[in-house]
Amino acid sequence: MVPALEAAQLGKSFGGARACDRVSFALGRGEVLALVGENGAGKTTLLNLLNGFYRPDVGEIRVRGTPVVLRGPADAEALGLGMVHQHFTLVPPLGVAENVVLGREPRRGPVFDRARAEREVAEAAERHGLPIDPRAKVAHLSVASRQRVEILKVLWRGAEILAFDEPTAALSPDESTALCATIRDLAKGGRSILFVSHKLREVASVADRIAVLRAGRIVAVLPAAGADLGRVAALMVGEAAPREEPPSRTEVRAAGAVLSLGGVICNDDRGAPALRGVDLSVGSGEVVGIAGVDGNGQRELAEVCTGLRPPAAGRVEVGGRDARGLGAAGFRALGVAHVPEDRERGGLCGALTVAENLALGRAWRPPFREGRLFPQIDRRFLAGHADELVRAYDVRPPDPSARACDLSGGNQQKVVLARELDGTPALVVAVHPTRGLDLRAAAAVHARLRDQARRGAGVLIVSFDLDELRAVADRLVVLCGGQVAGEASNSATDAELSRFMAGAA
Repeated sequence: MVPALEAAQLGKSFGGARACDRVSFALGRGEVLALVGENGAGKTTLLNLLNGFYRPDVGEIRVRGTPVVLRGPADAEALGLGMVHQHFTLVPPLGVAENVVLGREPRRGPVFDRARAEREVAEAAERHGLPIDPRAKVAHLSVASRQRVEILKVLWRGAEILAFDEPTAALSPDESTALCATIRDLAKGGRSILFVSHKLREVASVADRIAVLRAGRIVAVLPAAGADLGRVAALMVGEAAPREEPPSRTEVRAAGAVLSLGGVICNDDRGAPALRGVDLSVGSGEVVGIAGVDGNGQRELAEVCTGLRPPAAGRVEVGGRDARGLGAAGFRALGVAHVPEDRERGGLCGALTVAENLALGRAWRPPFREGRLFPQIDRRFLAGHADELVRAYDVRPPDPSARACDLSGGNQQKVVLARELDGTPALVVAVHPTRGLDLRAAAAVHARLRDQARRGAGVLIVSFDLDELRAVADRLVVLCGGQVAGEASNSATDAELSRFMAGAA
């Protein structure tokens, strides 16, 4: 049978860095092929080559046996290829339906047929198990909801060969399971799927085969059924895969409350109640994990704890001081570090260099600033500081002068983490801190968060990944309906936590 999609000796370099090194594979009709590898292994570059966003330096792409030249994404779409990007390609001021049909808007004569667009998008959302309000403004949606819009956009356009780049990175466990079921259904219906994920258990559950990329090359292709995930992880990193053990509760010091919330009430961006009387404390030396299904107040809680969202009522104290009304700059002055949910909108300035991003929020004061009469940035210190952090956090490429927007999503996340965990913050609020990171990088981040707690900081981590929370947190707090539904130890099972998430405990 002729493969749906083939890559033959595809190669692509950026400057002196080789992102894809003569990659070859074949994707069958109705097959799910997973691509796994470390950050910077070439996965996203490969998908971009196959969808017309990049032109290969060498090699050939074949669609249904026919060699093709993709001059841009429109060529790929015309051939039935579609890609769900790791970085969102949505227009925030527009509605969900408008984003999905953008460029292919249904019309009634010369006028955009909004009613038809909303009806078709609603039908597609229901058909594929991706519930979303087609009238909602994208600017008001959570990261997980925006991910659903990206997926709907490709499915609505009728792509037969789909590439998913980390599609579950911002989804809750239940949402990830539902999406994987949708992908399997798409494959059963004859569509061909390329699936990129760092979650190996998820990969094994959804894929037919697993292709392992390392340093731009495919080093192995394995059947997913019965795959030894330890071996897959070792192939990814070229050595024994990192292993994590949950922290012992006896190690927790919790000497005093670094963060204390009492009866906090606040609304979301649309004015609807988001937090309904939340009580929460994070002690010195303690890591507290926040679990819950997306949309139950996690986003607003993180913003309250970092000064980005003022509460309508309740008590907010940082280090024993009343922090209400201080704003994000005031919280930062109290020693609060923030790894935001959306690194592109809230964590980085893509047009600036990596070095400049690593100094954001601090460049105006020593040691980054020099001169009293005519203060300016000390460029020599800036470069040295950036070089040290880039090496410590394994940012790839290791070039502090590179623009942040040119880095892969995982390496952008490393830049945010390096900046926020640099120094001695009193409180670290980390929202999905390992989103888009490979196994080794994620383990390193968990170790750094625990190191912060060991030196006395309080750490609040928000994640949909229950395994991540159990690996790094001392105790878990579950939000449901904007309230604390329950608290559990880091040994709690999925079933126990799910009861809290459903508000049934």
